[in-house]
Amino acid sequence: MSLVRLVVTLLLAQNALHPQPEAGSIQGVVINEFTGLPFPDALVELTGVQHGRVLTRSVKTGMDGEFLFKDVPPGSGYQVVVTGEGLRATAHGQRSADDPWIPLMLDAGQQLRDVQIHVRPLSVIRGKVLNNAGKTL
Repeated sequence: MSLVRLVVTLLLAQNALHPQPEAGSIQGVVINEFTGLPFPDALVELTGVQHGRVLTRSVKTGMDGEFLFKDVPPGSGYQVVVTGEGLRATAHGQRSADDPWIPLMLDAGQQLRDVQIHVRPLSVIRGKVLNNAGKTL
């Protein structure tokens, strides 16, 4: 029994000497660049490297185009990328496919809000081909 107490005491002391930094969150909205309206049902992926490990998470936007990543460890170089049906993949900070993405930095306990990612839906042309008499070909 005393060995168990010793191990527990050592673990508690180790945590006290090396406390884990407080996690934060990243919240934002995906906006249709053409309409200016929120873009629902888009896949938002968060990727970063923390302490030699790759951190990757994904969420879908709601009807309001909003997304939220909770319990994100503090760090820099986080990349947020939005994909979805009929969308060109867009990273935070991009306005065109050739633009660089802008990494996000999160301090311990920081609640990063109002991250906006403007997406450009792929173009679609629809219609009918008619002859001179107005009949469908």
